[in-house]
Amino acid sequence: MPQRPKVRPVGVPPRKLARSDSADAHTPTRPHAAPPVPPTSEPDDDFLSAVWKLLCSVKLAIVLLVFITLACIFATTLCRSMGAAKALVYRTWWFDALLALLAANLACCTVHRWRFRFRQTGFLLTHLSIIVVLIGGLIGSRLGERGHLDLWEGDTGDAFVPEKETKRIKTATKGHAREDVEPGKPLGFALRLDKFVLEKYGPDYSVYVQVGGGSKPKEFRFDPKPGVRQKVRRTSYAIEVVEQAQNAYPHFAAVNKSSQPHNPAIELELRDGAEPFGAAWLEAKKKDRSSFFDKPRGLRVSYVWCSTEESYASQQQSVDEPVREQLVVTIPKTGVQKEFEVKVGQEITIPEGPVRLKILRYEPDFVIGHEGVTSRSAEPNNPALQVEALEPAGGRPQWLFAKMPDFGMTHGGQAKDVQLRYTHPGQDAQAKEHLKIVHAHERPPVLVVARDQKLFACVPFKVGEALQVPGAAYTLKVATFYPDKGEVMEVRTRSEAPTSPAARVKVFGPRGEREFWLFALEPFAHPAAYDDGQLHLVYAETREDKDYKSTLTVLENGQPVLNKTIEVNDPLTYKGYAFYQARYAQNPETGKFQTGLQVVRDPGLPVIYVGFTLLVLGVVFALYVKPFLKVGERVSE
Repeated sequence: MPQRPKVRPVGVPPRKLARSDSADAHTPTRPHAAPPVPPTSEPDDDFLSAVWKLLCSVKLAIVLLVFITLACIFATTLCRSMGAAKALVYRTWWFDALLALLAANLACCTVHRWRFRFRQTGFLLTHLSIIVVLIGGLIGSRLGERGHLDLWEGDTGDAFVPEKETKRIKTATKGHAREDVEPGKPLGFALRLDKFVLEKYGPDYSVYVQVGGGSKPKEFRFDPKPGVRQKVRRTSYAIEVVEQAQNAYPHFAAVNKSSQPHNPAIELELRDGAEPFGAAWLEAKKKDRSSFFDKPRGLRVSYVWCSTEESYASQQQSVDEPVREQLVVTIPKTGVQKEFEVKVGQEITIPEGPVRLKILRYEPDFVIGHEGVTSRSAEPNNPALQVEALEPAGGRPQWLFAKMPDFGMTHGGQAKDVQLRYTHPGQDAQAKEHLKIVHAHERPPVLVVARDQKLFACVPFKVGEALQVPGAAYTLKVATFYPDKGEVMEVRTRSEAPTSPAARVKVFGPRGEREFWLFALEPFAHPAAYDDGQLHLVYAETREDKDYKSTLTVLENGQPVLNKTIEVNDPLTYKGYAFYQARYAQNPETGKFQTGLQVVRDPGLPVIYVGFTLLVLGVVFALYVKPFLKVGERVSE
């Protein structure tokens, strides 16, 4: 019976035949040949293959992303400022190396997985866009420039200070003349600040609290929430706004605190017939409140308290010499005191100090307004002198006030080993007639009349009775005498439009509960202090900035070529540089503004824009074109 041939199933590999099944079983065998030797590879090829395999690895991408993420977390959470984050992370060589390695890894992965199919265009574009963005970021990091340029209104600058520079281009405040201490990086053109505009939201008012003294007191701001007690952080104090008034003013009522002459004062009334032309409280021991001046009549009235019989008698026979305008310099360590005539621009030198001063400015009627320090009038109602200590160095210039010799409006303070005092005759220099009221304990007041610096009459009188002034048509009356005058403040409100906001505030501290009225605007604004002197309160305007704009002009060879008003997020661009509105400052004396511009030149920015364009194209292809291609393939099948 013939044997059926064996059929091998499809897909099953042929079985190796045994020696007995082979048709050549009796064929003499050949001697065994040596096994083939695999081809040897060059070491360089192995290294390049390993590098290629590593760069094509997804694991490498994950590791790089983890390191980059950790670096960004460190820069965001632990660095105190953006400058520190740039110095420690974003502008370092190792962070750029991580980005470059990530770009290389992504490029190799893209090439390795690309199959040259049209359907993979979206895959190619999205990966390529990320690579281009990374390259653009590296170009900007390595070749870009960043810095700042500060300009006062009317100033022109042709160089900026790079971030890495330690010295700045200083702009002198007075005269707005720039002093180039470090030339910085030239721009190749000039930039001029024509105008600066600051816009603010409607006025709001807040309570400002300062705790502690020294050079670094703690400062806090509280929104006025009536009836809500607010804790002052990290202190034992708390405040509560009891009420707010839109148009309030203080009224001070005079009271007598004791029978001892601690603060002798009189209430003065002057009448010309039946018409009163002057009334004031005069306090003998307070220089700024001890006299009254009537300009139309050229009349000065002063009140003098005498503690001894000798001075009581001598004051009745003497005429006060007019006060001279002078600067009194005292050196406590050596006891040296010298007086100098006041001339603006003059430098004063005292070798015993050594002390060197410069008189900068004089204002006859000092006031601080919206335009800075100025004068209300040409009359010497509040004469003030600005002095700068050149040696020993004492900080910024300070203002000295003739009517308030113990008060100095300092900016940084004068040198501690030099004391300055400014004297000015003020309106007394215009007085033709001087009435001096001489008073003493348990002695009647005496009126001393002097005309043209000569004694004219000396008349005793009684408190509460009108006295006809010798040689004059008017009468003088001391309506009230208080040996120890004090004041009780009453807050009154007006019905007109709100012009003087105020707040009544309670303070809770270690010495119990205290209550204060705080006024926001001059002339009533003044700080309030808690009993221990460690906490001070101020009620002040808090108008938040709405917008600030700088009008800039680009100059080429002194000729304007471009003008633009910039604001936040709307820069001026010229020749590859972008000028962003970053900050501003204002001179409190002149009221002029200074604009702070951030200067940026980023050659990698166009590359980044190309990368984002490719990303958009890749996403559009993946979402809209690729599904359409799949539908077409299904229809064709």
